[in-house]
Amino acid sequence: TSVGINPDTATGKLFKIDFNPAPATVGGERADPATWPAPSVVLDTQRPVLNAPSVTQDERGNRWVLSGTGRFLATPDRASTGRQLLFGVIDRPIAEGGTPPTITALTETTDATVSTSGIVSGLGGGISTEQTLIDAIRGIPGGAAGSGGWRYQLATGSTGVNGAERVASNTALLDSILFATGYTPSESLCADQGSSRLFAVNFLTGAPRSVRPALSRIVRIGGVDVLEPLASVSLGQGLAGAPNLFINNPTATGRGRYTINLPTTTGAIIQRLADDSGKIRSGEIDWRETHPN
Repeated sequence: TSVGINPDTATGKLFKIDFNPAPATVGGERADPATWPAPSVVLDTQRPVLNAPSVTQDERGNRWVLSGTGRFLATPDRASTGRQLLFGVIDRPIAEGGTPPTITALTETTDATVSTSGIVSGLGGGISTEQTLIDAIRGIPGGAAGSGGWRYQLATGSTGVNGAERVASNTALLDSILFATGYTPSESLCADQGSSRLFAVNFLTGAPRSVRPALSRIVRIGGVDVLEPLASVSLGQGLAGAPNLFINNPTATGRGRYTINLPTTTGAIIQRLADDSGKIRSGEIDWRETHPN
């Protein structure tokens, strides 16, 4: 939702509707919408959240909801400078003892730097590896509880120059990577189309994946070329739309890459290649209807 006319003070929440509360009547669902409970809050983002979220499950069965905040609906939104977020949150049903976490309680991952050996720096709080970051967010079975999610702060705006970066398009999820585009509108007549970035972060951490990161660059350290995982890359001018993902044929080693297609308001379609983890499997996805027509 988005509440408020002033773009700098607008707030919002992410809601859900449970179609399967007990007692179910047909095929595990209540057939009569009049019996559904009222929408409940997944996360009070304290910022507008208008795009359809990406959803997935981790290997423990935790249900994740991932999206970004911000709006770009009308001209006044262009100049808004309030800081927006990418976020991932574990949806723990109230019936299972879960309560929605607060946005401020989520683990802050904006400054995380990840190496290909799994070392994480820039966060503090005893987080030094990719696994300790996952544990801080998700918790340890039989041990310490986690924060229940992560948040990544987007770039702030500068009054009279450009608005704050925001997520104005739907996200996409593939191979444990959350893909999102961040858009920074410009207030300058010379750069009126603004600029965009592509984000690609591990949905479990809100930081780059250490092994075969989706985005990376080569840096030279001590005379040696080193692969540096990246959370984002610039897409240049224009408002980039939702990422469209295409899996390419694997190489002889079984590893492959996929293509990220990004339409923009400049008329160009930007293509980026990303390395996959080697765990993508092609297969049919189907379903069956269990409710009457």
